[in-house]
Amino acid sequence: MSKSKFRNQDSSIAESDYNDYSAQICRELIQLLPTMIEGPIASFMALEHEPDLSTFHNHCFKQDIPVYVPRFDSDLNHYVFDQITETTTFKPQKFQVQEPENSPHSLSINEAQKHIKSWLVPGKKFDKFGHRLGHGYGWYDQFLEQASSIHIGVCFSSNISSLPLPQEDHDIRMSLVITNAQVYSCQG
Repeated sequence: MSKSKFRNQDSSIAESDYNDYSAQICRELIQLLPTMIEGPIASFMALEHEPDLSTFHNHCFKQDIPVYVPRFDSDLNHYVFDQITETTTFKPQKFQVQEPENSPHSLSINEAQKHIKSWLVPGKKFDKFGHRLGHGYGWYDQFLEQASSIHIGVCFSSNISSLPLPQEDHDIRMSLVITNAQVYSCQG
């Protein structure tokens, strides 16, 4: 099956389950601190089909663990990573992603690749081997290509494919995939 066919498969969850499933994922992430997940952490602000990680972010803030999220810098025509805190405000930007308006600290992609210890990565689909399908723009593959730290796919269980996902040479494999129902260890 082609990447586009996998991307177009309906894997939506009931609106009534969204908050509970997101909370389950946040609990799993919190349990992995600090054994598997270390700070600084690169995370994301959820699109409608992605888990809301705000509970996890808030836990990190209380533990003084720096959290960064991508923000498209129109002057650079590229992404940077902005640190977020409990006082960060957001507004919808490129691809309707909520992006920080007031960050205390920003990292270029090169700085983030060296500085970030754990990358939380969204996706439209994952398989149990750590392969990921995003939206097809390749941004996360670029973010992760020089990052030697842990890569953790984060999605709802309905976004796990029972079939291996098609891969290309530039696709970056996840170390773990965390869902509301299971944690997949994808190493080796």
